[in-house]
Amino acid sequence: MGRLFGVLENGQKPGFIAQIHARLARRDALCRKLSLDPFEVDDEILITQAYTAWGEGCVDQLEGEFAFAIWDDARKVLFCARDRFGVCPFVYAHTPERFAFASEIKTLLSLPFVARDLDFQRVGQYLADVSGAYPDQSSTFYRMIRRLPPAHTLTITQTSALTLRRYWSLDRERETHFASDDEYAEAFLHHFGAAVYDCIAGRSLISAQLSGGLDSSSVVAAARVLMPADDVLHTFYSHSALAERDEHTYVDHLLNALIPARVKHHIVNEPPPFADFERILAIHAEPPSSANPVVFDSLYGAAHDAQLPIMLDGDDGDTTVSHGIGLLPEMAHRGEWGRFLAESVALAVRGKSPVSSLRGYFDRYASPALMRADLLSLWRVSGEIAPAMKRAHAAQFAALAAKRARAAAPDGIKRMARRVCGKPDPALFDNLTLNADFVREIGLDAWMRANRADDARLIDVRHERDLHIKTLLFGGHQVVLEENDRLATYHGVQGRHPFRDIPLVEFCVSLPPEVKLRLSWTRWILRRSMRGILPPEIQWRRDKTNFSPSINHGMLTAHRDLLDSVVLGGVGDVIAPYVDRAALRETYAKLLASQPYTTLHYSERMEYAARSVRRAVILALWLS
Repeated sequence: MGRLFGVLENGQKPGFIAQIHARLARRDALCRKLSLDPFEVDDEILITQAYTAWGEGCVDQLEGEFAFAIWDDARKVLFCARDRFGVCPFVYAHTPERFAFASEIKTLLSLPFVARDLDFQRVGQYLADVSGAYPDQSSTFYRMIRRLPPAHTLTITQTSALTLRRYWSLDRERETHFASDDEYAEAFLHHFGAAVYDCIAGRSLISAQLSGGLDSSSVVAAARVLMPADDVLHTFYSHSALAERDEHTYVDHLLNALIPARVKHHIVNEPPPFADFERILAIHAEPPSSANPVVFDSLYGAAHDAQLPIMLDGDDGDTTVSHGIGLLPEMAHRGEWGRFLAESVALAVRGKSPVSSLRGYFDRYASPALMRADLLSLWRVSGEIAPAMKRAHAAQFAALAAKRARAAAPDGIKRMARRVCGKPDPALFDNLTLNADFVREIGLDAWMRANRADDARLIDVRHERDLHIKTLLFGGHQVVLEENDRLATYHGVQGRHPFRDIPLVEFCVSLPPEVKLRLSWTRWILRRSMRGILPPEIQWRRDKTNFSPSINHGMLTAHRDLLDSVVLGGVGDVIAPYVDRAALRETYAKLLASQPYTTLHYSERMEYAARSVRRAVILALWLS
């Protein structure tokens, strides 16, 4: 495994044959296809041999995490590729005369022909906290530097012609069915066990992140079962002194269920959110999208200090297995209102405000289907839903009918009605700290409007699988995986992600939605499959780890001087072109007055305000 760097000048033969950064999965199967001994070849040789055998089709044979560039002297082309979920970084800069690529943005910035001009669209998306939400997976904070998107190849010729090609996508037509719950659980456990085993097979000195949640606990429990009996599994827990973030009860449940002599547990104190942040910014060379990069940095650093080169995590288990929420709009489209209500009510009673939660499920997932219903059907359905929502039958029908009438009105009529009533146009995002001139100049409103329309169409799904696939390919996950890989590489550690194993992902997507969501139990198939492996307290745990209390509390207490220097002082001058500093100060004052800070996330508006301030501060530190 190495870091990438290469420059192609005027299509001439470069000073390298191959640049490869890889952690391949299913190596034995690949070696059999290539007639190679897996114990005698490393991943770099495997990839070059795969290219020799299959050319650009080699990416269809590769599994795992990789980014590479290979010079094909016979064809006089440079062939580049990136793994399916974009774990391994690959960035590039392209001019008519030159093409340069690297693992690190800062490497490209060291080249004289790479300009440092900012991509203002990316800056605006970052401040609005929407940069990971939509399909653009190729931009960086620098206009000239691009990312090779996940699951893409890039070919550049002697004439500097560049071609991008997607080589993999999830199959929405594939379906997997079994006759019983036991068969579903057995099949899931087979795929999940294979994914975990592939991360640890033939390796010693294995570590794993353990938060006490369902995903990380499942990885730890499976790894301990699959490891040789004499090997010790090292677990790392990020400990917060705040009661709201304390997960040690769940961690202890799992550790007590495992054989103590075969597990060594490490407790790493969670650093405050801006601890050693200059180093974090230097590693990434752009503002990180992850909400808590210092936590992952501290865990990888602890693994390095313990001389443990491999660290497993449970990242994105909920997106791979799926919460199954897409079953709700699917049932609404099919007119299965009894089932829709049963699942919605069961989910709603888990929330702090069941009635409000139920209305939210109805408005988000049922309304699109109802908008297409005739008024008589609408009347009947409202009669079914109104009692469950504790609303009067007639009042609910009136609200639904009015909403449908508003939805059917042309946009021009809607705008005119709002002006007559003195109401502003609805905000596309809630970050009021953005500079209005900047928003207008970069066209952020238009960008948001187009992507919100696409988002609405994907929520209005006829099949749960569509929403599952959309969530899996969510741009924010890709960026955070890439950022964590950079942090792990900085500390000399290999991060391993069993829940991003391709056969496991494809299997989960193909499952019927009823084994993903069942009577309010999200990720039901994972819970059912871990029976007898996980303690019931974790297997049937309702909530999950929430970093917001420690992030918000740490930001507004441990880093008060830093925030004051940016929001109130001269350090913040650098973000004045992008941020309305008066509005930022007002938002900051509201946050400071809203103690206790550990409960800010209970209010969606206050949590968004905290993220807005945090991102403004991060941008200022980076630009400074």
